[in-house]
Amino acid sequence: MRQACDLKDLVLRPGFTPGRRDIPALLEVLLDESLDKKVEKAVIRLLGQLGEAALPQLIAALAQAVRPGRARLVHALREAIRLGHGNDVEHVLISLSHDDDIKTRLMAWRGLSDLGSAVALSCLLEVAASIERADERVTLAKCLAGFADAKALSVSRSLMHALKDSATVEEAVARKSIIGKRDASRGQGVCRFRGDFPLIDVIKIELATRSGLEALLQAEADERGFEMVGRGNGLVYIGNIRRGKPVTINELYELGLWTEFKLLPNVNNFSIEDLFKNDGLKWLESAMTHGVRYRISWGGATIAEIWELAHKLTSARPEWINDPRGAGVEFEVRRSSKGTVVITGIKAKKLVDLRSDYRDESVYAASHPVIARALVRFAEIGDQEVIWDPFMGGGTELIEVHRFLKGKPGKLFGTDIDPKAVETARKNLEAANCIAQIEQADSLAWQKVRPSLTITNPPLGFRVHRGKVLEVLKTFLTHWNTLTSESARLVWITPNAKQTDQHIKNLGLKIVRELKIDLGGFTATMQVVTH
Repeated sequence: MRQACDLKDLVLRPGFTPGRRDIPALLEVLLDESLDKKVEKAVIRLLGQLGEAALPQLIAALAQAVRPGRARLVHALREAIRLGHGNDVEHVLISLSHDDDIKTRLMAWRGLSDLGSAVALSCLLEVAASIERADERVTLAKCLAGFADAKALSVSRSLMHALKDSATVEEAVARKSIIGKRDASRGQGVCRFRGDFPLIDVIKIELATRSGLEALLQAEADERGFEMVGRGNGLVYIGNIRRGKPVTINELYELGLWTEFKLLPNVNNFSIEDLFKNDGLKWLESAMTHGVRYRISWGGATIAEIWELAHKLTSARPEWINDPRGAGVEFEVRRSSKGTVVITGIKAKKLVDLRSDYRDESVYAASHPVIARALVRFAEIGDQEVIWDPFMGGGTELIEVHRFLKGKPGKLFGTDIDPKAVETARKNLEAANCIAQIEQADSLAWQKVRPSLTITNPPLGFRVHRGKVLEVLKTFLTHWNTLTSESARLVWITPNAKQTDQHIKNLGLKIVRELKIDLGGFTATMQVVTH
C-alpha cells in the first residue's frame, strides 16, 4: 500500500490511476491542512472516479474531519454524484446542510442541488427560511434555481432580489434548461462515431503518442499505406486519404502506437457558432450514432465563458445535446485574434478500442498496450523465436507478440511472481486466443527454457514485491546473462538507464539500440541488449 507522501506526487501524473487500496492514503492527503490546491483538485477527482468503492470511507472520514478537510470531503462526494456514483449520500448531505463550517454546508447545498431529488429540494427550502449572510443567499439561490420547480424558482428569485441581483438567477435557470434537456434525452443509446464513416470532411488526422515513439508510429503508418503529412513532439499527422479512398475510424485501429486521435476539420477559421448555424458541421449527424451529443474543451476559459458558449450553441442547433458526460464528440476550441471562438480539433469519445478488446482484466500498474506494442516493434522479431516475458503482469506483451506474429511459428513463455497477475494473464490470453506457457515463478531464478528473445516492461517501482527496483533489475540482468545464449536479445524498459547501463557494461553485455520514451510523468529508456 502506498503512503500519502508518495501520492502527493503521483496524483498529478496524467497516467496515474489509483486502486481501492489507495483510498485511505488519498483521504489522508485530502485532510492535510497545508494541501496544495492542484493536489487537492486531483485527489477530489480521483476519489470521485473511484465511486462506490470510496463512498463508505469518505462518509466515515467525515465523522472525524475538521475544517478545511471537512469541506474537501464533501466536495469529493459531489464529484462522485457528478459521475453518477452518489445516489446513497443524500442523508449525509442533509445532515451537513446546517454544519457549523460554512464551506462544508455550502458544499452540501451544492451536492443536494446536484442530486435534484424532492427530498433534497425540501431540505434546501427549509434552509432558505433561516439564512442571512449574502454569500449563503447567492449560493442557495443558484442551488434552488437548478430545480425545475416553481416554488424553488420563486424562493431563488426572492433571495437574489434582496441582493438586487436577478441576473444570477436567470443565468442559473438557463443552465438548468441545458442540463434538463441533457438528462431527459439520456438512455437513448450511446453516441459515438460510426467506425465505417469516411472522414472526407477533415483536412488531416492528428495521432498522439507517447513522446519518443513518433518515429515508430510514423514507420507503422507508412507500412500500412497512410499518407504522412507531418510530425511533432508526441504527434504524427496523416492525411484523410489512404490508397485512394477516405480513411475511416476503424482503419485507424490498424495502427497500434497512438494513444488518442484528433480530427482537424476544414472549417477555415469560421467561429464554432457560425458553423453550428450554417451547417458547417452537419456531416456529424451522419457520422454519429444516436444523434449528436457534444462537449466543449476550452483551455484557459472561465466557467462563465464556457456556459455562455454552450447557451449560444444550444440556440444555434437545439437538436444537438450539450452533454459533457455522454458526449460522443468533443470540440476543442480557442479564442482567435479576432475575438471569435474557433474549433482547433474534434475528438471522438466513447469509442471502444478495438486494439485492446482482449483486456478482460488488468493488473495494478500493468504495462500500457501502446508501450507493449512499441516494445514488440522495437524488438524486430524474427521467425522461430523462443520469447519470454519475465515480468508479464496481465500478459499484454505476450498477446501483442502473438498478434504481431500473425500465425508465424514461435514459442511464448511468461512468468510473474504475483499469483493474481498470473490468473489475470491467463484470462486475457484466453480472450485473445493466444497460446503461451505461463506460470507463477520468480524471474530472477527461472531456468525452464533458454529464450532467444526476452521482451518485457519490468516493474518500475509500483509493482515491486521485494527489495528496491534497481536492485531487482540488476539481479535480473545478471540472471539473464547466464540463462541465455550468445545470440539472445533482451528488449526492455529501464527507469534509470545511468545505473542499469553500468551494470550491463560490467556484465560484458552491450546496448545496440535505445529510445527515450515518456511513461506518463517520467522518462524511461527502451533498449535492445545483447551479449
